[in-house]
Amino acid sequence: MWITLETLDYIDFYYVDSKEDILKVMNGAIGLDYRPHIVGEEGNTFSADFQAAYGYPYSTFGMYVYDSMFLYARTIAGMTERGEDFNTGKELTDSLRAADYSGASGKVKFAEGTNNRSAFGYSIINFVDGEFIKVREYDPLNPNMFIDSENKPIVWGGD
Repeated sequence: MWITLETLDYIDFYYVDSKEDILKVMNGAIGLDYRPHIVGEEGNTFSADFQAAYGYPYSTFGMYVYDSMFLYARTIAGMTERGEDFNTGKELTDSLRAADYSGASGKVKFAEGTNNRSAFGYSIINFVDGEFIKVREYDPLNPNMFIDSENKPIVWGGD
């Protein structure tokens, strides 16, 4: 199951009266979280600009929307410069799939012939006593691919 930092915000907002019971049920859950949250200069700039503009931290999905809009803008600008027609679905799709740049969420690149982002990692997490403990991180750009995180024992549901 996907469990993200926004999961707790959602519970706080919509299920405040049941929060304690929900967190008890979630204790020991193993899940996935989006990774990385911000990467490099582009990510740090996005985070600072978002905080300055709106007065609160960005959401993970907001960061992905930012990268998606940047991808479209960059692709259409490139096609226009080359005299290509971005109104043609196949040409636009092929140009989008050819993307290879560093966005706020890290490397934006797609697996050949697909719409699947190939350089996209995630964290395997354990939800313990109201906190997310990263068990391992998957980074497709790291030669080791799986990185041990916090070296804490896994707590299983019911323990």
